[in-house]
Amino acid sequence: MENLLFKDERELISKRISPQLKKANYNVRIGVRVRSLHSKLTTENSLSDKELEIEHPLNPDIDILCWNKNYIGEPILNAVEVKYFRYDKNKMIMPSIYDGLGEAILLCTYGVDYVHLWHFFDPEIPPSEFNKYQNILKSCMKIIDTITYKCEFISEPIRGASEIQKTAMEALDVIELIEYNKKLNRLKYDENAKIIRAIIKMGYRIINKEYIR
Repeated sequence: MENLLFKDERELISKRISPQLKKANYNVRIGVRVRSLHSKLTTENSLSDKELEIEHPLNPDIDILCWNKNYIGEPILNAVEVKYFRYDKNKMIMPSIYDGLGEAILLCTYGVDYVHLWHFFDPEIPPSEFNKYQNILKSCMKIIDTITYKCEFISEPIRGASEIQKTAMEALDVIELIEYNKKLNRLKYDENAKIIRAIIKMGYRIINKEYIR
């Protein structure tokens, strides 16, 4: 495990994914705890009766919440569940192949526009294992029409590479990940989902921007 590129998902997100999203002009929030947002807004007396009495466990956390800085009107909110597959000390791949799927499904109830499930694989894992996981999950995700699934290897900088080469190797194509072939979250129209969306927007002071004429 000492040869892993990242310790865990949070380190992968903070060191590799979040910086790339910010470079692509996205506002990014990591580890969004909707329950904590709800508690904070309750303390501030900022919530309506419906928002106070929301019937939802407000779990799980959102690994990544992001929206484009240049939005006009209602922002398009993306919620991302991230899993980082790597070897444990017994040379077994962790986490489980289905890990993250349940969390991603529940994120659909948060009123966001798009839910993404991203599986990243450490370079130590052989391509044969990567392909096996990718093929199984892609087949499964075909029957889930509200979650966008991506499965990718994480590139490892070459020894002796220049800083420019290292930067290029470390770059993720976040536009491909976040913008293309997205599946609209149809659960966003549920009344409870609308309330949770309002709580998220209020908690992060996300406002609607008027159209420029």
